Amino acid sequence: MESQINSFRFGKQHSHFITLFGYSSRSFPGLEIHGLGKYGKALREKIIYITRARQLTVPLNRYVIVCELSEDVTTQDLWFEFPILLLYWHLAQLVPIEKLNNCFAVGQVHPSGIITEKWDQDILKEIQRRELYLISSEKHLLSFLPGFNSCELLSHIPDIKWKEYQLKMPMIPEQSHSWSNNLLDLPR
Repeated sequence: MESQINSFRFGKQHSHFITLFGYSSRSFPGLEIHGLGKYGKALREKIIYITRARQLTVPLNRYVIVCELSEDVTTQDLWFEFPILLLYWHLAQLVPIEKLNNCFAVGQVHPSGIITEKWDQDILKEIQRRELYLISSEKHLLSFLPGFNSCELLSHIPDIKWKEYQLKMPMIPEQSHSWSNNLLDLPR
């Protein structure tokens, strides 16, 4: 199985969209995260801990997740921990969604299971321009952009909580959802 998810990198000089991709295969079991340098190993251990602490059964496969970055990883890059966790759980078939290829998520993950999302006006406009489905716990954002409520998507996983990231931004003007007039068309 292979999949990908869109996320956002908050850089010092410029910020940009990134695509995280991965696959699972029947090989030596384990989780590999490439493209994050030393931070990838720490994130790998955090994801394994979160998964084990919730007693989730992961099929014994090899899971490879890749993040292609043009610059070195910094502490600002913690905002794509949640999409990497989501991609891993999707590859392990723990998340009830058919595909993530046209979805977008951003957020930090704490070992206790608290997920913090970060949003700003530029990200939301770009999500809309690219016609991506938003995965977020922020219900007011989901009223403007088509997507999935992450609280509902992960409701079957114990001890996952969301913390709101305080960010001052104006309300998003309501736009028509021309690429998805019917929420039943969303991938499951």
